[in-house]
Amino acid sequence: MPEDSSAAQAVARTAHMRHLVDTLRHLEAKLREGGGASASRSSTRRQADGTRTRRPPSRSGARLLEIGLLVAYDQYDGQAPAAGVVTGIGRIEGRPAVIVANDAT
Repeated sequence: MPEDSSAAQAVARTAHMRHLVDTLRHLEAKLREGGGASASRSSTRRQADGTRTRRPPSRSGARLLEIGLLVAYDQYDGQAPAAGVVTGIGRIEGRPAVIVANDAT
């Protein structure tokens, strides 16, 4: 009987972990959108002006491990994903680097 209980517990833990991972992926996708449709329009205007957004679309082959995406995700009534700061680690010209971009707007 204990073996069945252990197997049932393992199945339950696996299902719970999958739920947590799915929830995290959904939150990550939402935060990567930035401020939603209005921010997307603002981003388009910035690109037309020749300025860059702080979180550009990922490029094929680009390797940046973003480490601050969840910072303040539940603050500011959802108006400032990641508190307006992109922080990550990666390589520039083959050298390890920490990248921080801030958008106070």
